[in-house]
Amino acid sequence: MVKKAKKHIHVFTGMSLYKREGSRFYWGYLSINKRVFKKSLGTEDRVEAEKLLYEWKSSLITGDDSIIVPNEMKFSTFAEKLIKKQMQYEKPPSGILTYKKTQGLLNRQNGLLDFFGNRDIRRITKQDIESFMTQLPLDNKPLTRGTIYKHINILKQILDLADIEITIPKIRGAKKTGKRGWFNYENYKFILKKSSELVGKKFEIAKYKNLELTDELHDFIIFMVGSMLRPTLSEVYSLQHKDINVKELDGVKYLEFTIQRKNQTMAVQTLSTSWYAYRDICKKRPDHKPEDYLFLPEYENRRTATTHMSKLFGLFLKEIGLQYDEDGNKLSTYSLRHTAITFNLSQKGVDSWDIMRRADTSKDMIEKYYYPRSQRDEKLKDFLRVKRKD
Repeated sequence: MVKKAKKHIHVFTGMSLYKREGSRFYWGYLSINKRVFKKSLGTEDRVEAEKLLYEWKSSLITGDDSIIVPNEMKFSTFAEKLIKKQMQYEKPPSGILTYKKTQGLLNRQNGLLDFFGNRDIRRITKQDIESFMTQLPLDNKPLTRGTIYKHINILKQILDLADIEITIPKIRGAKKTGKRGWFNYENYKFILKKSSELVGKKFEIAKYKNLELTDELHDFIIFMVGSMLRPTLSEVYSLQHKDINVKELDGVKYLEFTIQRKNQTMAVQTLSTSWYAYRDICKKRPDHKPEDYLFLPEYENRRTATTHMSKLFGLFLKEIGLQYDEDGNKLSTYSLRHTAITFNLSQKGVDSWDIMRRADTSKDMIEKYYYPRSQRDEKLKDFLRVKRKD
């Protein structure tokens, strides 16, 4: 028995209605990009059927309808892959949340799965991400930059799994935490490791052609965290070899020098880690002169040296995927000072007033920012212990 051909009612190019034998409803037919879609429209009214047909086509084109999106290309599929990947970690790498925290943020109301769930991951745009960030706060309550960053960080990991590159829009209108970015114990070890591994890496950016990462950055990181200096023209970038005095107490070497702070000459004593960094600097430049600067001595213009190191450190952090701390605060060369103060406060029997004096900071800053962090990680307790002369 030969089946009767279905009589199609032309609606528009690639769009038609028809009735199937045994069904009282209109069915829709669509041809999009050489793909054919058919389904019951669930209505006996022709005008209503045409309206539903147009709505269906629109949803297919925008990618909001899961019918057109292959399961393997859905955002939710890649989100699931990320969770599985994170579950394999005995301990997540620096800057990566645990899979349970990732799951919680993914499934949050107004979260990533709510917004992108069945969307085709290949169709996600910068504008989509901006829309996501706009609708993320609940009940018009502003979120901190840290909270928003955690969502964006997860989104970037999911996009990376799909090998998709999108410029992430800047976080605007977020509630500022007021906290200073710092490197916790794991992240500090991570940047030390990476600053050694990436020696020779060149960055091609406007105004800085062939900006090369040298082992000087590694020494700079260690020196800064052992000294609590500010990465400024008047402090670390003004230091010359003639300023440095190597001291020793009970077999432990450290550095002593003076700097200008607020029109005052202040004495600085470092941890032994700064001495190790200084020793390595001297080994690499055995012919240095007393007037040579410790860092980037090739730049007579110290403002240029300051800008160079700051830019290089920022590019380095971007390269290793560590531009924000665990609280979502932006990281920079200043974060090394914040790290130094935090690490110093973590030591047993430390005098916070002594730290306050040597770091040239206030009691309010110590109590509000640095001390709470110093108690957060047990690994810090003996990390930088060193006997020193008061």
